[in-house]
Amino acid sequence: MLLDTHKLTRKRQGGFTLVELAIVMLIFGMVSGTALLGLRFYMLQQAEVETENALDVGDEALQDFFTAYGRYPCPANPTLGPGDIGYGEEQCAGAGIEIVAGERDADGDGVNDPVMIGVMPFNTLIDGANDYESANYESKITESTTLDGWGRKIFYAVTQSQTNKSTFEDTRGVISVVDEHNQSVLAEPDTAHYALASAGINGHGAYMENGERVSNCSASIITDPGDDSIPVYSVSEIENCDETDAIFLSGLQNDQDQYYYDDRVKIGLPKTNSHWEIVDEDAATLQAYNTNPGNVGVGVVDPVESFEVAGDLRADEVRAQEFCDPLKYNDDGFTPAICMDTAIIAGDEDSMNCDAPGMAVTAIEFNSVDDHCQKAFPDHGSYPPGFQTSCPPGQLVVGISNITGVICESP
Repeated sequence: MLLDTHKLTRKRQGGFTLVELAIVMLIFGMVSGTALLGLRFYMLQQAEVETENALDVGDEALQDFFTAYGRYPCPANPTLGPGDIGYGEEQCAGAGIEIVAGERDADGDGVNDPVMIGVMPFNTLIDGANDYESANYESKITESTTLDGWGRKIFYAVTQSQTNKSTFEDTRGVISVVDEHNQSVLAEPDTAHYALASAGINGHGAYMENGERVSNCSASIITDPGDDSIPVYSVSEIENCDETDAIFLSGLQNDQDQYYYDDRVKIGLPKTNSHWEIVDEDAATLQAYNTNPGNVGVGVVDPVESFEVAGDLRADEVRAQEFCDPLKYNDDGFTPAICMDTAIIAGDEDSMNCDAPGMAVTAIEFNSVDDHCQKAFPDHGSYPPGFQTSCPPGQLVVGISNITGVICESP
């Protein structure tokens, strides 16, 4: 009897052992963790780029607006969102924005000039008249470019006097910008025209697009809470969102809790350090005035007048209230030099008119022609034939002849 000795075989199902599975999971975790870390870094970098771009576009839009209107726009109400009346429009009357004291008294009235704080008024920057018609300049700003890379509104603070064309002066910015050591970053402290600020990565104190606030900027400052569940806000982190002063911080990023700072700031500076301000840039009517609060001297070390020139002044046109003797005092050294009002020469002052008809001025003394009027022609019983002492109606005197009298012509 023959037996089949062929061994029976059974199929084995392929798979991983627990050790193999653990190794695969470990490798997958390492790869995915690295990928997620790279993605997070990329997203953070993109947000930073978008924030810097928003600040640059906002700064350029403010400069374009100034060029078109001779002033900066007022801030917009940060608590308004899409669909709200006045959303993205300047609020010069102060509705919904903060008005605080600036860091110096630029206009010399004894009180620090005010600063307005809110957010970027994108609708006003797009359309300066707020009538939603085409503006008289092209602006690159949009609603989205007034949000930082994390979708939060950018703070906008501006010197109030510079939001009005009639009060704008280039040297009267009153906003302070300091570093993390409280040292001014400006060549001349407390002179910034405006400041733009993003609340950075954590968005502390910022406003969302819908007008809601990410967190309360006035939260208590806790440097050693002893409880990880309590957030820590440093002085640096609160400076740009407190809306209580005109000080903005532009420092290095710092991740240490008690020194935490992640904001981004852009500032508007005076265009020139000149003491002269252009009033009208039209070549035909070009005018300038001096912004110096004291006196100005040309060739004079210590001027005692608003504008004192030692020497000759050459100009096509000069406007002044008085023309004075070149000496500050008369010969006695005490009596002020005699001055003549320009209105006396160019105006129609009573003191410069002879009262009676036919009288002519022979001299001017002490801003008056009194006692210096004489008859243009002496009294005679008769005049030679054709001798005229006055012009017929509609004609003006253009000369005098000793033979024919006054010479008249039609204008």
